[in-house]
Amino acid sequence: FAVVAQEVRNLATRSADAANEIKKLVQNATAKANNGKQIADSMISGYVALNENIEHTINLIRDVEMASKEQLSGINQINDAVASLDQQTQINAMIASETHDVAVETDKIAKLVVSNANDKEFTGKDTIRAKPISKQSAASVNSKIRLSTTSKKTTTTPLLSKKSITKNIEQIESNNATAVSNSNEWESF
Repeated sequence: FAVVAQEVRNLATRSADAANEIKKLVQNATAKANNGKQIADSMISGYVALNENIEHTINLIRDVEMASKEQLSGINQINDAVASLDQQTQINAMIASETHDVAVETDKIAKLVVSNANDKEFTGKDTIRAKPISKQSAASVNSKIRLSTTSKKTTTTPLLSKKSITKNIEQIESNNATAVSNSNEWESF
């Protein structure tokens, strides 16, 4: 019995050592499992933060897209405004050219009228003077001219065409010739 008891004691000691070793291994495995759980929790929180950053980035990209569309719309409006200004500038240049032509023709008519008036003989011819234009009436005429030019739309028609001005000049010359012949008849009367 003593040998069996000794072997049972040895077996019990080895079983206790094995149990302690198993206990240490279980504790080590539990610690590593807890450590793995903490790492997994950290990864989950990292993924949540990454997801929030991705959503924030997507929102920023949407904002940039909207801003780009607004800029494109603004650029289109600027292009339209520049095109409109260019068109208005061309219309103003055309009006200025027509105004110049009318002014030249009017100057010719005025010189012709003055020349014809100078050729006529009538009482008080040398004493008649042109009435000076006051500053107020000149300003009124200028404002009316400005209003008439600024109120025009995109299409304009000249007040007098070259053809009608030339016709008027010819008619004045014809009237002057008739008047000269009539005055000659009057003088001979």
